[in-house]
Amino acid sequence: ADGSARLSLGNTMVMSGVFGPGASRFSRPGERSELLEIDVVLGLQCGVATEKLATYKRFILDVLLATIRLDQYPHCVLEVTLRCLRDDGALLSALVNVAIAAVMDAGVEMMIFPVASCFSWLQDTQNKLENRLIADPVSQEEKGNSSITIVCTAESPSQVLAIDAFGVIDETVVPDCCTAAVSVARSFAEISR
Repeated sequence: ADGSARLSLGNTMVMSGVFGPGASRFSRPGERSELLEIDVVLGLQCGVATEKLATYKRFILDVLLATIRLDQYPHCVLEVTLRCLRDDGALLSALVNVAIAAVMDAGVEMMIFPVASCFSWLQDTQNKLENRLIADPVSQEEKGNSSITIVCTAESPSQVLAIDAFGVIDETVVPDCCTAAVSVARSFAEISR
């Protein structure tokens, strides 16, 4: 691998290997793209449903396409391989963050530094109490509750790059999640410098 990373988020453990950027082996010279092509390979063995795999792959690809300087690598392909070693919640945010770390380890030029955060909220329907927001929930906290993964940039001004939600979304909670995600992104950028 040209770049690699391993990440633990609580008991969730993921790893990534990046191959490239390198010349595309499968296209003919006249068919090559003027921009870097990215292939995300998910080898999840943590019991993730097949329909979720396609969603995860597309989400991660969209984040990478929004952050990498694609024009710096014409006629090239970048393969990002991801593996789940253990899933105990907040899996999508862990996968996004390990993919970004491995891409950076490979020396791929990036426009911005994204950080993914996951939030879940517990709804107390019996006692009519306020919902409780949980950052990086474990799988037990995710079960039966709605969750949202937000990818933000660490640069100022911070911006939300992508949002993926599961379950019934309480629109009043989304602004609080975005504010918390921006704070997480800035903190993460500070410790990674």
